[in-house]
Amino acid sequence: MNDMSVVIVPKSDQISSDDFLAGPKTFTIEGVSISPGTEQPVSIKLEGEPRVWKPCKSMSRVLVQVWGPDANVYTGRSLTLYRDPKVKWGGMEVGGIRVSHMSHMNGRLLLQLTATKGKRAPHVVEPLIAEVRQHPATNDFASYTDKFIARVQKSPDADDLN
Repeated sequence: MNDMSVVIVPKSDQISSDDFLAGPKTFTIEGVSISPGTEQPVSIKLEGEPRVWKPCKSMSRVLVQVWGPDANVYTGRSLTLYRDPKVKWGGMEVGGIRVSHMSHMNGRLLLQLTATKGKRAPHVVEPLIAEVRQHPATNDFASYTDKFIARVQKSPDADDLN
C-alpha cells in the first residue's frame, strides 16, 4: 500500500484531531505529566507516538471519572482516541480528539459533558477489550534456528545431526 497518511501529519509537539482523519487509534499510555496553571496542563505520552496527547478539559474529566484522579495509575492502561468533527472552538466546528474506549473499566459509561457554555451533551465510553501483553510474541522460526545452531555446535560431525 502506498500510504498517504504519513504525508499529512501536522508539524506539532502534540497530536491533533487531524491525526485521526483515517480513523480511530488505540494506544497504551507510557506516562502522564501535569503542569497546573498552564493552558493545556495534561500531557500524556502514548506508546508508539512521538508526540503527546494533551486532552481537553472534558476528556480529562472522562479519564478521572473512569480511572480516578491519580494519573500514576494510567501508565500501562489503554484507550482508543478518535476525531469528533462536531467539536467547536471559537464558535466554529473544527474537530477535536475524543475517547471512545478505555481499558480497566467494568461497563459502558454515559457522561453528560459540557459542550458549550450552559449546554451539556452525552458522551459514551465503552470498555476496551485489549490483549494483555506479558511478553513479546515468540518467533517460531527464530526459536527453531537457535535450537538448530545449538545442535550443530554440539555435534562432532554432520552424520550426527540426522
